[in-house]
Amino acid sequence: MKPQKTTRGYEIAGRMPLFQKWGRDAIREDRKTMTRRVIKTPAETGNFNCSCPWKVGEYRVMTEPLKKVGSFTYYLDTNEDVFDLEGDPMFWRWKKDILSAMFMPTEAARTICQITNIRVERVQDITEADSIAEGSQIPCAEFSRIWDPINKKRGYGWDVNPWVWVVEFKKI
Repeated sequence: MKPQKTTRGYEIAGRMPLFQKWGRDAIREDRKTMTRRVIKTPAETGNFNCSCPWKVGEYRVMTEPLKKVGSFTYYLDTNEDVFDLEGDPMFWRWKKDILSAMFMPTEAARTICQITNIRVERVQDITEADSIAEGSQIPCAEFSRIWDPINKKRGYGWDVNPWVWVVEFKKI
C-alpha cells in the first residue's frame, strides 16, 4: 500500500493485521501493545526466506467492522459515528449493511498505531510480560487458549510451536 496522509499528519504505510473484537477493544484501551503472527515460510535452520510485512517506525491503521445506521456509518464494536477525513459524518456507500474489518477503508480508521519493535521467535517462547502486552489477561502458560482458536485450524497450533513475527506497537 502506498503511504498516504491523514488529517492527523501521519504517513500511513498500511493496515495492522486483523484482530478479533477483544483485541480491537484492548488496543483502543491501551491494553494490547503486541501481536504474534505466523511466519508462513521459515526454514528449519532459522534462516527466513520471507521478508517481514511490517517495518519499525511505520504507522498503520487498525481496521474495524462498520455498520449502516440510516444513511450514516458507525463502528460496529462501539456504535460510535465514523467521520471522514474532513471531520464530517461518513455516509454509507456499500451494498451490505455491515462491512467487515477486512474491507474497512483507511479513511474510516480512528486508531493509528506505530510499529516500535519486531522480532522472530517460537510462539511458545512467550513470556508473562508478553502475554500481558498481548492483551490476553491470562498467564503465558495458558496463552494457547487464545492462540489455538485462531491458528490451529490453519495448521499452526500451539503444539506445533510455529515461528512467529512478534510485532510491538503503540497507539498514537
